[in-house]
Amino acid sequence: MIFLVLFLLALLFGNIYLSHQIRGIQKEYYKNVDQLVAARHEWGELMLEKMHLTSPANVERIAKEELKMVSSQKQKQTVYIVDKEMDSE
Repeated sequence: MIFLVLFLLALLFGNIYLSHQIRGIQKEYYKNVDQLVAARHEWGELMLEKMHLTSPANVERIAKEELKMVSSQKQKQTVYIVDKEMDSE
């Protein structure tokens, strides 16, 4: 009889211990999920900033205003793309 009571107490304490461990792991998991969401949000903002900074209009503006660069008409080329199907008709 005493063995059964001790066994039940051991099961009870084991259950309490496991519940505590599970809560700790869940807390850590949700903390990591929050960090992942924040990192994805920051990545999205950085991608938008990169697209803005590398846009051709912005690059040209920086080249002209800040770097005092000028485009030379002598260096410009015109490229014509001819569709072979349209050319053969």
